[in-house]
Amino acid sequence: MHVPCYNLPKTHRLLKAKGVLPDMLTSPGYWDVFKLASSKPARAVAA
Repeated sequence: MHVPCYNLPKTHRLLKAKGVLPDMLTSPGYWDVFKLASSKPARAVAA
């Protein structure tokens, strides 16, 4: 799903009102998405 950056706040409010926001990975902006996408995954700790 693509949402223009200027519509993100409105889209988040709509999804929250419909009750589906807690089931989704959301971000306050595209920069945060880029940081998440370019980061290394966390290493699992052996038990």
